[in-house]
Amino acid sequence: AIDNINLSEVHDSRGIWHSIWRNIFSLFSIPPSEILFRARIIHITQTLISFFAVFLFSKVAIRNIFTKASRLSISYMAYWSTLIWFTIFATFSEFYHHIWIMWYSVNYQITLPLFWYITALTIIVLLENHSWKLKLFYILQIIALSRFILQVHSMEYLYYLMYVFILFIVYYKNILPLMKRYYYISVPVILLIFFFLYRYQIDSSQFFNYAKEHDFSGLYHQMISQGHLLLDGANRAQAAVNEMMKVSLFSGFLMMMMLLARKSRDKDQDINTRMYIFIFLTSLFVYIPLLTITGGFVSVLTKLEVVNRFYYSSSMFILVPTATYYLTTITDKKEHIFTLNLAIALIVIFTLIYSKHI
Repeated sequence: AIDNINLSEVHDSRGIWHSIWRNIFSLFSIPPSEILFRARIIHITQTLISFFAVFLFSKVAIRNIFTKASRLSISYMAYWSTLIWFTIFATFSEFYHHIWIMWYSVNYQITLPLFWYITALTIIVLLENHSWKLKLFYILQIIALSRFILQVHSMEYLYYLMYVFILFIVYYKNILPLMKRYYYISVPVILLIFFFLYRYQIDSSQFFNYAKEHDFSGLYHQMISQGHLLLDGANRAQAAVNEMMKVSLFSGFLMMMMLLARKSRDKDQDINTRMYIFIFLTSLFVYIPLLTITGGFVSVLTKLEVVNRFYYSSSMFILVPTATYYLTTITDKKEHIFTLNLAIALIVIFTLIYSKHI
């Protein structure tokens, strides 16, 4: 398909991904006959891009939660988060059960890691103190990659909008003044995003079709009907939900309860509660295919057969490292790198053993 983008299974708008790789292989004189060599190049390159994008998102989120943590501790937590991301998301298809990177490292769905990348850049632009030149550079990257994601696989851009929405709700007191102050940047960016959404949305949505007809009763019944279909097995929970997800959510909930309780007693003032709430709320996106209302809603917004991909939109992979760091530091008031790494490693290993046992 890279050399013949007219194949029926390749959507016209996705030709940009094929074109990029075709030009790269042409530049380095790697002929189509070297198909396995080409696949290896794509796999390694896109795996490294995935690692960097997930690591950056993890690092940016964690350093905005633990504002006083050392750079070494933040890096270790980000590395562990990235490792968990690479192992926690998987699916069953064509008689094989593989993690995400094994299915999608050689196709255009590199858009998923790129979604994590532009989300990290968005957090940096909105919440961190950097020069306006650096922020402008990040904004230009967000715009360019937004167009790429929407054109190649628009599903992941919906995840990005979900994250921006939650970020805005949690940080509206910080974001609104920035948007007003830099209206000459924020307004064109918002308009450009809407243009991209209109121009590159591939699939027609049942939601907008019902909305145009003002048939909200029909929309509700369709949501409930498709929500029940998802719970009957269409959400592919048996292929996606695993024990590490449950451990992650439990650890995240435990940290949330302890953090809020200690904050009420004027403790942990150096921890950014709002950023942790943002991560915790976005980690709950894993429940979207598992609930009738949320699953039904996104099924009419997108398509029933792709709702199971919303598991991949969850930020839960950050919860175990952050909760472990939090628990180890409040007991001793100091950072112990060895204890942190050992604790996270034991949690992952024991979860693996338990998963294997059952």
